[in-house]
Amino acid sequence: MIESAAEATARTEIEDAAGIVKQIAHELRQPLSTIESIAYYLDLILPRDDVRARKQLGRLQGLVEQSNWIVSNAVHYMQASTPVPQYLDLAELLTSAASESALEPTPLMEFGEPAALVRLDPGQALHLFRNLLTFFRNIGLPGEEVRVTAWKVAEAISIRFHSTVPGYELCDVESLFVPFSPSLPAGSGLSLASVRRIVEAHDGQIDIDADNETGVSITITFPG
Repeated sequence: MIESAAEATARTEIEDAAGIVKQIAHELRQPLSTIESIAYYLDLILPRDDVRARKQLGRLQGLVEQSNWIVSNAVHYMQASTPVPQYLDLAELLTSAASESALEPTPLMEFGEPAALVRLDPGQALHLFRNLLTFFRNIGLPGEEVRVTAWKVAEAISIRFHSTVPGYELCDVESLFVPFSPSLPAGSGLSLASVRRIVEAHDGQIDIDADNETGVSITITFPG
């Protein structure tokens, strides 16, 4: 199929935008890393009983985490790198993502087979699952449990994330995959949009459902 001039121009513009986003992310990560190191040092030297200073330090650490998250989401949303899939252990992947997203308590995982494998790009997969767990952490109440269930149908594998967080209806969540949806928590503007990009880049499908009584569910399905 021959690419038209308009299609070629659009592709070039997207590639240029992706390159700019990647460069901005690279330049932002250095000062963010420095601030993170300063925060770590302050955590070591500040008196434990200085409540006000500790509160401000906590805010600083939270802002650094949020900024790193925004930068990472932007890079993955622009798909700055082509996925290189390989078979990954789903339990190990989710455990690493839960640790990096600081989700407490640890998600309850239920798999239809002892060693579920999923074929994904390792870096993009970690970002995908970390984002989903962080999303549920941000919309839920402290200590709210997230249940992760995986099962296979034919060669495809489906992974469902669910939390009983109340107050959401389907009409509230249908737009969450749209960049900078007003329904998203602060700092999450490209969070689920980048998740959808990664899923689609692996020829997968993603769906969201919500009910005021049963909670919020996100299900992703990947071919075998």
